Amino acid sequence: MLPLVKTAVPSEVTLDAEIAQSRPNLNTKGRGYIDDFEDSERPISLIVNRTRWAPASAPVGARFGAENRTHFIWYNPYNGVLRTDIWPNQEEQIEAQNRRTDILALELLPRLEAAESWGGVSLAFSTVNDLSESKFLEVWVRGQEGTLHVNLGDQINEDYIANGRLDTEDEPFPGQAAGDGLVSREEDVGIDGRNDEAELNFYLRLQDAAFDTTRSLAERKQAFAALYPDPDPLRPNRSSDDPEGDNWKYDSQRNKNDYSHINGTENNKKDVESGDRPDTEDLNNNGVLDRRNNYYHYEIDLSSSHYEVAGTQNEGWRQLRVPLFGPHVERVGLPDSTRIEYARLMLSSGLQSDVADTVRAEIALVEIVGNKWQEDDVVRLDERFALGDPEVLDGPVLGTAKSQSYRPPPGVKIRRNVQSRTREREQSLVLAYENLEPGHQMSATRILTRSANYTSYERLRMYVYGDSSRTIEYAHGDSSDLVLFVRFGVDSTNYYETISPIFPGWTGGRKGWKGNQVDVDLPVISQLKALLQSGQADTTTGEFYYTYRVIDSRGAPLDGKSLIAQRELEALHAAGYDPQVERFSLDQVFARSGLRSGEQAIYRVRGNPSMQSIKQLSIGLRNRAANRAYSGRIFLDELRLDEARNDPGLAAYAQLNTKLADFANLGGNVLWRQENFRSFTGQGGNSTDREAALSVSTNAQKLLPSSWGFLIPVKVNVSRSTSLPRFGPGSDVELTAEEKLEQQAVRSKEFYDVSISRRQGKNFLLRWTLDQMNLRLSHSREHSSDPVRPINEREAQTMNFNYSMPLPKPELRIMRWLPEFMPTGWTRMEFRPLPTSLTYAVNGSRRTSRLLRRGDDEPTAQEDFALVETYASKLNPLSGRSANYNHK
Repeated sequence: MLPLVKTAVPSEVTLDAEIAQSRPNLNTKGRGYIDDFEDSERPISLIVNRTRWAPASAPVGARFGAENRTHFIWYNPYNGVLRTDIWPNQEEQIEAQNRRTDILALELLPRLEAAESWGGVSLAFSTVNDLSESKFLEVWVRGQEGTLHVNLGDQINEDYIANGRLDTEDEPFPGQAAGDGLVSREEDVGIDGRNDEAELNFYLRLQDAAFDTTRSLAERKQAFAALYPDPDPLRPNRSSDDPEGDNWKYDSQRNKNDYSHINGTENNKKDVESGDRPDTEDLNNNGVLDRRNNYYHYEIDLSSSHYEVAGTQNEGWRQLRVPLFGPHVERVGLPDSTRIEYARLMLSSGLQSDVADTVRAEIALVEIVGNKWQEDDVVRLDERFALGDPEVLDGPVLGTAKSQSYRPPPGVKIRRNVQSRTREREQSLVLAYENLEPGHQMSATRILTRSANYTSYERLRMYVYGDSSRTIEYAHGDSSDLVLFVRFGVDSTNYYETISPIFPGWTGGRKGWKGNQVDVDLPVISQLKALLQSGQADTTTGEFYYTYRVIDSRGAPLDGKSLIAQRELEALHAAGYDPQVERFSLDQVFARSGLRSGEQAIYRVRGNPSMQSIKQLSIGLRNRAANRAYSGRIFLDELRLDEARNDPGLAAYAQLNTKLADFANLGGNVLWRQENFRSFTGQGGNSTDREAALSVSTNAQKLLPSSWGFLIPVKVNVSRSTSLPRFGPGSDVELTAEEKLEQQAVRSKEFYDVSISRRQGKNFLLRWTLDQMNLRLSHSREHSSDPVRPINEREAQTMNFNYSMPLPKPELRIMRWLPEFMPTGWTRMEFRPLPTSLTYAVNGSRRTSRLLRRGDDEPTAQEDFALVETYASKLNPLSGRSANYNHK
């Protein structure tokens, strides 16, 4: 029961309230890996399965002519080889059923009279490969004789038989241009297209064009033996039963080591590995014979250790690493490194003294290796030493899987697979620097596929191994000529950087020392950016200083330096010099636990990077020596974020709904959420939010006598929200309490709406006036303020009035005089002389807005006013006939 209000509906009050605390755990170890370097390599492998390779055509040039081609076979040894014979460190990384691996064996029987004999195989990749950013050709090989040739190209001649036409077993169907991609028993005659008897006739007439091939088979075989008494170095398997020497045969049960006929193309439908795949010169299956040549040629002397990678030798196996591009690479035609489709492997040998001297090479793995980390150009930080051709940086990886000498850093635990109990592989990124001149820097960069946010962690860390070779002496007591820098930021001009000296080994030659590790305090380095942008860094204490870029030395003795520290600039000014410079960065000297005496490490910020948007990473070396260049290697492992910010957060919510019978509804809610509070989806953590809202709807006619018949609904909605940001706009610097109030975002909304109408009554005057009127008034206002838009206001008022005249609806049967035999629809036709509706409406609105953006002097204001009158009428004189009239 409500006072002064008559109602029969009960009232209700409902209150809901919640309070929650989030205790996030970004990951169970409080660590997030940026790059553990386990998948830094981007290898493209050449398959070692023998059936994927086909006889190779002759390369371009007289060196590999058809007259020097000799007998060549390739095969996969029956039982393969033990993985640990090739990669001994994989002993605990492989499961029992995978302890053996296939290899590709190549055997060449040199011609005695040839200066250089050769043979080879080719394949087409299943996809076109872009090798433009790849760095090395890596081959795991066993064998010390002969020369291995590798060709990679977008086009390599497919014409193995060298007759200018496409030779294939896959004969086209009648009336069609191509076959079905399967070889039938009748088609399985070899890539030469001739069965044994056709081969016999071909070679007989090759020597004697008039030979009578209708003679008996025995006579023809006898004639063949007489015409071809000497062994053919290209076809040692030939006989009168198989004149081409191309019949396939392999029996793994009786003689598994006899591979002499395993590459035969006739009757190889019996080969379970080849199956129904036809033998063809069309390697890429495009239906035509491709005869162009555009490829890269790599030549590897197997008797030399020139390309051998140290620490990879075991049981005769070793890894050879050949740079993919450079002056040592022969270019045939105009190869396109972005569209590599073919590969060719060849084995060649010089003059042999014994026909039995078979040249053999075994290949376990051939990879074209790229890296997510791309080498940058060498940068001169001063002008004392010019850039030289031998000054290069390479970025391969090294790990437990394929290197016997690699040892992981202390503190890195190599995990075991739960089911197989095998050890997972562990590897590092290697920066191999050669002839790094004084005052120069080398680096490698990785561009992230999407931006990363580092604000949820306290530290950035990475293990670093300095070259421990005794032939390189860059460390001098507690100082080092070589420093490592790590950059992370938006791009090459907006980044954070940490700079620290490098000492030999993982521990810098001191047991338990962690000074070689990169260890960045992310909140501290982000505050450095705030000091740079505000210009309030105290550079008199020695902790902070500016670095300047030299634009014009103006005669100052700079020793060719392009970057100078603040103290150097001050010394020049004191000596009377005034070089033209620009501010490059703000640097901060910081101390680390266990730091060697006399060596300082540095934080640096340049431009306007953001921890909330990391898109580029760079790691590199600088040589600080006076006049000595260095060559060596450093290892980098487990670039990671540590000490996750698992700060607990609180949030509270309350909602009140009050229903006062059918007179009014009152609702309200409040929300408070701390910046550290996170939802189950991980969202949140960037602002402290407060929200409040109130809504009221009432039937004001309940305050009037019901006999009056008025309907007066009233609605009121009011809301306000504030957000205190953790960071400034586009920044990663955490704000103080006062700064949060200055940077807060406030938004409020107001909405009022009332309408008045009256139910139809019996009073004639009211029925023609008030009962036909409807009036609605509304007002809305929205205001928001934030650092980007200090003023953003919108306001609107609307008025709608409508009147509909209650006209009578007389109906006249104007055709009732027609005779009864006329259609009923005609005799009952009705005519309505008056309009069915006659209305008048007026709509008015006023809208205003004010907007002030950061950096503007005055706000932009706008005001719109509209008033529209509408007269409308509708006629329906006859059934199915109507007319409308509107006038505004």
